[in-house]
Amino acid sequence: MKLHLHNAPPANLIQSCAARSGARGYRLRVNEVWYEHSVIITPWAVVAWLHSAGAAPTDAAAARPEKAAHTTPAEAARPEKLAAANHTVRAVADLTEADFQRLAEYAVAEFSPEVILLGGGARGVFPSPVVTRPLLQKRLGLEIMSTPAAARTYNALAGDGRRVLAACIL
Repeated sequence: MKLHLHNAPPANLIQSCAARSGARGYRLRVNEVWYEHSVIITPWAVVAWLHSAGAAPTDAAAARPEKAAHTTPAEAARPEKLAAANHTVRAVADLTEADFQRLAEYAVAEFSPEVILLGGGARGVFPSPVVTRPLLQKRLGLEIMSTPAAARTYNALAGDGRRVLAACIL
């Protein structure tokens, strides 16, 4: 008798990462919903990535693996999951230590990812080590790459059942 381990595929895979027509940046399609503002994507949730001046990322019930309620396109598009454009992260250079502190707290509270992928736009821009210190303090790995590369890497890791979080600047 052969036994095969079958892992259910993650609820959130990035279906497309496309350059915005007539504008700078990218847009992502996750579960048939297009996102045009920076987002944090895990296998269980998609939330707006806000500056520390904005509201904290929230969706704890959907983000916990033990309570994973698969996010439907209608749920993903709810206004409380999307932020006003003026509060979302727009560039790596604008990120502060407080932004990375909130990202680290969200990641650890929800599911402790093995790695955080930072999609920094058209090319991978390295943030200052000073501002990424909160991730190091919580022992969270950070990989910096372009947003399209982060989308591809996220899909590969999430598809393999790895605990991965993609923070994509769009």
